[in-house]
Amino acid sequence: MNRTEFFQRPERVKEIIGEKTVYEVNPLNANEKKTLVDKIENLGKNEAVLLHGTIVSPQYESEDRFLKRGSQANLKRYRTIEEAVNDATPMWKLRQERFNQTNPEIDYCGYGWWGIKKREYKKVHLVDCVKGAKLLAYSLMSKKPEDQIKVRRYDGHSMARKKGGKYLVEVPSMTKEMKYLVNLEYVPLTRLKNKYSIIFDLSTRHGCEAFIANTFDYRYATSSVSFCPHIIAAYHKFAKEEWDMGNKTPMEVNPFALPSKKTVDFYNKLESQVMVQDSYEKDGKNLTKKRPLNKAEKEILLWKYAAKHGAMESFFTKDNLKTYSW
Repeated sequence: MNRTEFFQRPERVKEIIGEKTVYEVNPLNANEKKTLVDKIENLGKNEAVLLHGTIVSPQYESEDRFLKRGSQANLKRYRTIEEAVNDATPMWKLRQERFNQTNPEIDYCGYGWWGIKKREYKKVHLVDCVKGAKLLAYSLMSKKPEDQIKVRRYDGHSMARKKGGKYLVEVPSMTKEMKYLVNLEYVPLTRLKNKYSIIFDLSTRHGCEAFIANTFDYRYATSSVSFCPHIIAAYHKFAKEEWDMGNKTPMEVNPFALPSKKTVDFYNKLESQVMVQDSYEKDGKNLTKKRPLNKAEKEILLWKYAAKHGAMESFFTKDNLKTYSW
């Protein structure tokens, strides 16, 4: 399997728009913005959408600022371990409830939750959920040893049952012939009720540029972490291994949303059939330039898609990721 072909997406005007029938949309028009998800979802193979300007509010000034400071879909917060244990609600259920409460009029930049033992905010972008699932699918479909996600286990000690297991996971890069090492801690293992509290303190250390850059947001007085696709893929692989061995706990408390086939099809259209035409001034002339959607724009549209279809249809799946049209 060719890594470049699997992960590369079109960037040039000829590749995305080319000879296709193009529908032009003005994001400043409230009605056109409201129907944008429908328009993209219904695109045929020879159709495309051209946005005259970004859908990101100008108050954020940049893509990165929106992703760090935009509206968030926060999961239910527990102040104590006892609260989480007594409530006994698995993470997938908390996510479902919160996703179904999203307002399609709001531009969300991600979802997250607060740790219990350590008051640290954990954040997840839907774009990274799609990319993490795709990375896992790549690893599952490739026959090359260097493409496999490998879990090193450090959960033999009795304390792992009480505080969660520790793991080092080798995850392939999406762009280079190399692997990243992902550390996962506070991963619930047992069927005991403490699994409902342990997962909130899921911790990680990882060295990719995206993960490191996302730790600098200064949104909260306490520390925060934003999970990248490598970390998401690492957790999914571990949870799958446990599931195959008969332990459903890691999957039950999995904090990372898995996109459905329909959501991946929609995401593929965002990457290959939608462009933005930016306007700018240079040397006294008004000019335009076309580009693919950036991460912030894709994040906004994924949330609006999820609001339209609901959590179970958009970011919950029992399908084999290898059967998706990546």
